[in-house]
Amino acid sequence: HVEDSLGRKPTKQQWDVILHGEGLARVTAGPGSGKSLCLALRVVRLMPVSQEAPRAIIATTFTERAAKSLRERIVQYFDNLCTAFPKLRLIDVTKVRVGTLHKLCHDLMVQYQYERYRQFRLMNRLEQRLFVQEFSSFSSSEPKPGHEAIWKQMSELFEGHDAASNRLWIPGSKYPPSALRRSKGLAHCFDRFVEEQCDTGQLTHAGGAWAALSELYGEYLAALDDNKRMDFAHVQGRFLEFLESPKGQDLLLGNGLSPSPGIEYLLVDEYQDTNTIQALLAFALAKRTRNFMVVGDDDQAIYRFRGGTVDCMVNFHLRPNEYWQDGSPIREYPLSINHRSSPALVGHTQDYLLEFPEMKRGGVRVPGKKRLVSSRTDPGYHPVVWMQVKQRTGMGLRVAQRIHWFKQHGIIEDYSQCAILLKSTRTRAKVPAEIVAELRRLGIPVYNPASSEALASPVVAIAMGALLGVLDPPQQDRPTFQESINGFDELHDLINAWRSAFDAAIAGPDGLVLAKYVEEANIAIQDTKPGRRCKTTLDQLFAHILNLPPLAAVVDARDSVEAGHLAAGGLMIESFGKVPLKQRFDDQDRTDFHNQIPRSTKGSGVAEWWLNRFYRAFLAVAQEEIPGEHPAEDAPYPVGHVPLMTIHQSKGLEFPVVMVGDLVPRANHLKPSGELVFHQRLRKFCGKTPIKDLEAQLIQDSVRLFYVAFTRA
Repeated sequence: HVEDSLGRKPTKQQWDVILHGEGLARVTAGPGSGKSLCLALRVVRLMPVSQEAPRAIIATTFTERAAKSLRERIVQYFDNLCTAFPKLRLIDVTKVRVGTLHKLCHDLMVQYQYERYRQFRLMNRLEQRLFVQEFSSFSSSEPKPGHEAIWKQMSELFEGHDAASNRLWIPGSKYPPSALRRSKGLAHCFDRFVEEQCDTGQLTHAGGAWAALSELYGEYLAALDDNKRMDFAHVQGRFLEFLESPKGQDLLLGNGLSPSPGIEYLLVDEYQDTNTIQALLAFALAKRTRNFMVVGDDDQAIYRFRGGTVDCMVNFHLRPNEYWQDGSPIREYPLSINHRSSPALVGHTQDYLLEFPEMKRGGVRVPGKKRLVSSRTDPGYHPVVWMQVKQRTGMGLRVAQRIHWFKQHGIIEDYSQCAILLKSTRTRAKVPAEIVAELRRLGIPVYNPASSEALASPVVAIAMGALLGVLDPPQQDRPTFQESINGFDELHDLINAWRSAFDAAIAGPDGLVLAKYVEEANIAIQDTKPGRRCKTTLDQLFAHILNLPPLAAVVDARDSVEAGHLAAGGLMIESFGKVPLKQRFDDQDRTDFHNQIPRSTKGSGVAEWWLNRFYRAFLAVAQEEIPGEHPAEDAPYPVGHVPLMTIHQSKGLEFPVVMVGDLVPRANHLKPSGELVFHQRLRKFCGKTPIKDLEAQLIQDSVRLFYVAFTRA
């Protein structure tokens, strides 16, 4: 029945994984080897064959997109099985617990009504940045004494370019890093503290900048609890506490009732990118039954900058003794047959991995790992393109011409079949900007899922221009509040483009209704009592704008790139609105949010302090990152558009042709990121020895990153 539903037979390697019984197992799955198929079919098999309740099975994935795909596969395969065995329909397969680990932690604590997690909201990464900027004294315009030591002694946390101001902060600068840089560095620091199980008592005892960071961390934890908020990292720390509680034991052991059958089986995908606290959680969940399967590929570990450590996958066979103090046996399952790529490409990528002596060292790859081979035939063309030019100028033209040639000669049938993968796709950078310009000059549409692209899109420009027409309209008696914001040149350019787009839209044949609504919303704000909340909230205001022409037609076309950009804009507005305010509107004992728009006590418009946050915090941060997954999950690369994405964004995807950029000619061109430098310094407070050869680790991470890029073809 499995073969009938798939249209082919699973390989022996795949069947071994699907039919694995009880106990610990490590599945080393190379790219294109069918690991998602194996995970889904293993879950499907456990319910009727092993007679496990769906809620007794947990399957975790790395991204929401992967979780959605796994759920759909499980439902599809189980439904096919029910066609042959109708009685199986009594099993509610949708109750299998599938999701990212942080989302599962949140959902389970809510379901079991954990006392220390009642009415908490799980923040996305954008919300966390804004929350830190709102509540941390380190992000204020006048930092406390002792804070200066942090950015001077730990400059790697704050070095970088501000998208809004177009300013670069480097160590030794006479001025402090911007509030944006400080909030970003601090959020990263706080995530690492909990993910690496750092001893904050040791931080305090170390004195200086470490003690100041420890104090700020305590301030942050208190703000989270006071405002009922939790970020992705700390929800996992709270879940570890929950598992020790009586309700957590109900989850683990069951209580004899159908909603709580206990945890019998745990399957973790992309285990090579697991961090310390996630490994702790996984072994805690699997402690009772030892029915724990990890799936991943050490050669595709690319998330060290987020705290991921390939060591979890490579040394998985050593961990039972460390976590459980026993020598539980582990079954090894290799998935070493690639069903996606040509033999030439697979052979090249395997040779590429082992060309570097750093990849042959002990502890870098899973012991005894098999060489990947291909089951495909040669397609007759080279699916990975590499170009070398003496000067970068002209690269965009060559890339665009080559893609056009691919389409003309039938190598690809649609532009979405040729992906351009770079380390960064910010179109302010010279290479991405040149590529995009040349593709568009040849009439080739481009899709870039970066948040900065969404904010710059024509439809988002109209929507944001209309929103600013309500919040901060130009008036004869006073300038806009925007004009009082100094040091944000790039942001001013973007906002002015939004205002121009709105003016052009309302001057068109479909703009009358939108112009009238903006005028009425302005009057409603003026009619609000000074210092009080407006009746319409920020998200309601933006939603109403999207439901009016000319934007309503774009929203209705749900599968279009423009609709995805509007959805991204809506998510950003929602994220800003959900962030609590440190400042209160009145003396009432309740929490206020950015979503509530206050009337000014001085003028006739929106309160100046609120607009200051809207411009300096929200819009500035939103230019840098997007909350969670891109909204267009069903179409990560729309038909008819060349996907221009980062290598990290391409993980889990596949394309007939891949063009890879940003290769470096020599290893000494590599520079450790600020996150990596900080993590190296933090290790001594986490019970870990510093990494002896940081340069070797840089090479390994770079090799893995490009290996992921090459194997998307």
